[in-house]
Amino acid sequence: MAWLQILEFIKPNPNDGKNILVTHNGRRFDHKIMHFYLDQICQQKNEACDDILTVDSLDIFKQFKPMMPLGTKTAKGKQRYIFGEEQVYLHLFHPKPEFSHEALYDCIYLLRILLHLATSKEKLLQLVISIKSLPLSPPEIAEVEKYFSS
Repeated sequence: MAWLQILEFIKPNPNDGKNILVTHNGRRFDHKIMHFYLDQICQQKNEACDDILTVDSLDIFKQFKPMMPLGTKTAKGKQRYIFGEEQVYLHLFHPKPEFSHEALYDCIYLLRILLHLATSKEKLLQLVISIKSLPLSPPEIAEVEKYFSS
C-alpha cells in the first residue's frame, strides 16, 4: 500500500519532533485526502498522527504580494496577483521550470521559491508558524522551532 510507505517515510523519529508537509493549494483538496488516509493507517497501527502538520504554500505566497507576478485587473480596476507555482517560479527566477507538473520537480521548485521568499531558515519558520490554517499550540510551536534550529 503506497500510503503506508508514505507514512513510514514522513513519520518522524520520536526524538526529532514533528514533520511539516507543504503543499501548494493543498488545503482545498490534498490535505483532506492525506489526513483521511494517514488517520486510517495510524488507527490500524495504533499510532498517533498528530506529529504530522500540513501547510499550504499558497498562504505563504499571499504574504508576498509585491513579489508575485501581476495578472489582469478586475472589472473594478483592482490588481490581481498570480499565485500559481509555475508562474511564480518563472517570475522569480526567469527560466521557465523545465519539468513542471512532475512531483519531484514541483517539490524542488516549491522549496526553491519558499527559500527565496524567506531568505533564511528563521524567516521560513516564522512564515510557517504565522499561517492561519496551521493551528499550533505553544508547545507545538516550540517543536517546530526545534525542528528548524537543527
